[in-house]
Amino acid sequence: TMTAGGDHVTITIIEDFPILQAQPSNVETNIPGTSVVAMPLNSRNFIQLSTLAPGVELPPGTLLPRINGGRPRTDEYLYDGISALQPEPGQVAFFPILDDIEEFTIEANNVPAEFGRFNGGVVNVATRAGSNTLHASLYEFLRNEDLNARNYFASAAPAPKPEYRRNLYGATLGAPILHDHLFFFGDYQGIKALIGRTVISTIPTMNERQGIFTGVSHIYDPSTATGINPRTEFPTDVIN
Repeated sequence: TMTAGGDHVTITIIEDFPILQAQPSNVETNIPGTSVVAMPLNSRNFIQLSTLAPGVELPPGTLLPRINGGRPRTDEYLYDGISALQPEPGQVAFFPILDDIEEFTIEANNVPAEFGRFNGGVVNVATRAGSNTLHASLYEFLRNEDLNARNYFASAAPAPKPEYRRNLYGATLGAPILHDHLFFFGDYQGIKALIGRTVISTIPTMNERQGIFTGVSHIYDPSTATGINPRTEFPTDVIN
């Protein structure tokens, strides 16, 4: 636009400039520690929460996730910036206790160049630290056979359920050593389990132990099989 006034001419030029993306292009999912502790997890393993991130699959019966189709042992696991992988075959050395996790992040795609040694994804865990105030927690998770169903193949006669006693317990403690300078945080978790199971087996009857299979099954003499000749059945299915 042009505006003329006296001896002066004002020219204003307006152009549309594209707005560049200010955020990085990597695909990541951050899960805070409050959610980690609040989620009901069997065995209390935080890696089960990795499936909340897009592109992550944890097949039943497996321990390590597949990130964006990668093999489970091609991911990187960092605990406070330190790799937690064994050199070979890429197994995770240990999984931290849930109450020790401040937050963790799943880097699933377009991972920044600062990460390396992987061709799948990155599981980045930040652990908790102490503070100027005292913090502590105590917990126990109990499971027993009183809430278990009876084995489908168990005898119809009244019988006690197999024992199932599983106690998972632990505690955390964080406190200052030097105010504003030095802190500590520690945790402990233990598991005690007493697990019984119902086993269904078939054992021979007293007659079968004596070679009497009459009315039970046809029994053939293996020594009578010669060439293309079929085996001969024992008379009355009794092994003499």
